[in-house]
Amino acid sequence: MIAGRRWSRLALLGAIFSTQGSLQFSATSLHTGRYLDAAYFFQHRHSALARTGNHEFGFFSTLVLAFALL
Repeated sequence: MIAGRRWSRLALLGAIFSTQGSLQFSATSLHTGRYLDAAYFFQHRHSALARTGNHEFGFFSTLVLAFALL
């Protein structure tokens, strides 16, 4: 179970860094998909802040939410 959580955390970080903030991807499993969908929703909820030039807030708030869910 610990290895599964570690794998899902790595998958989430890989998806965030590989898409460079856009977070448009498809999850490879239902377990990781639940966290990735939450991060995707949270990032787009703060997209108005990203349009004003505050890209760092949207990115780091997505990371904080993702680790809170794990």
